[in-house]
Amino acid sequence: RDNLASYSKLMRNILESSAREFVIIQSDIDLISNYLKLQQLVQSNTFEFDVMVDEELDTHYLEIPPMITQPYVENAVIHGVKDISAGKISVDYTIDGDHVLVLIQDNGKGFTSKNVHSGNELHQSMGTDIIQKRMNTYRRLYKFEINSTVTSKTDSGTEVRIRFPVKVKKV
Repeated sequence: RDNLASYSKLMRNILESSAREFVIIQSDIDLISNYLKLQQLVQSNTFEFDVMVDEELDTHYLEIPPMITQPYVENAVIHGVKDISAGKISVDYTIDGDHVLVLIQDNGKGFTSKNVHSGNELHQSMGTDIIQKRMNTYRRLYKFEINSTVTSKTDSGTEVRIRFPVKVKKV
């Protein structure tokens, strides 16, 4: 019953988010949490996750674009912790001056640019391309400068840092 409720919340959140240019950070947190709960079920609980929120971050009045963090979290599940024992994913939302920082870390397989082809590169490449196009669209249309960095090492996991400018919800 809880799984069905998580799935329902995830679908509702995705639909609501897709109709907006910006969502409150709490919506993004809810989407990520529900997504990870369901992936945990799909992966037979082979990984743990934490979604942490800095208490100084006002998640109900600050906004970010929807569906920017989710593809990175999806990569952490699919390319990071899938098929390893004791996988761990953490997603931290913090305020850093005039930016909101989302830090996504996994203790998975990691990668280097010279990795042998596994057949999943197209999925990861398409996801990365889509994210970059969305970031460029936000820069162009809204002057909203989103930056992301990905650091990874084979067998040491991956870390993604996404920096969003602070944007206050219009009342």
